Amino acid sequence: MLPWLEADRREERFRHVLWLETCHALLHLKPLVDANLPSPPVLVFPSWEKTLEQQDATTREGIDKLVVSLLSRFLKVSFSTVDECVRYAQKCPDEFLGVIDQNALFVPPEGAVGTPLKAAIKAYKTSIQTWRSPEFVAMVQGWNDAELVLNGVIERLVPQYHLLDNADNLSAQPMLCLAAHEHYYTV
Repeated sequence: MLPWLEADRREERFRHVLWLETCHALLHLKPLVDANLPSPPVLVFPSWEKTLEQQDATTREGIDKLVVSLLSRFLKVSFSTVDECVRYAQKCPDEFLGVIDQNALFVPPEGAVGTPLKAAIKAYKTSIQTWRSPEFVAMVQGWNDAELVLNGVIERLVPQYHLLDNADNLSAQPMLCLAAHEHYYTV
């Protein structure tokens, strides 16, 4: 819930609605909490992920490394920074989109793994129109499809970084319960 409270999130049109949805999702864990088990079955803690993304160099470097390593592997180009990935998507959009499509690396919000790329791009644009602020919509309208897809892939990977980082710090095993998240570890 904290990511919806700790940062301004100006790119989101319905920030409070999304926060309430997150609260509701967390309530689904209540039966486990009420089960009176010998050990706590659920641990919920504030991870301060948005603050770390904005203010912590280690977090930003970790996110960049995750994005760069995934894209370097599939595009067979040795990227050093996310900016290099952006330039590649701008200069070689057809090659970029071809690899993304071939490996099903772009999963749109509320979409399924393996959605054909054209349909996934259309769904992402619809999601942006619905859920993002007018300022964000205006910003992405000038992007080509490869830049838009790159942004979507990054949006999928940023929470993955936090999941892995928190699991490592807590010596825990992360639980990937959504196919869209688990997919990145099986391709």
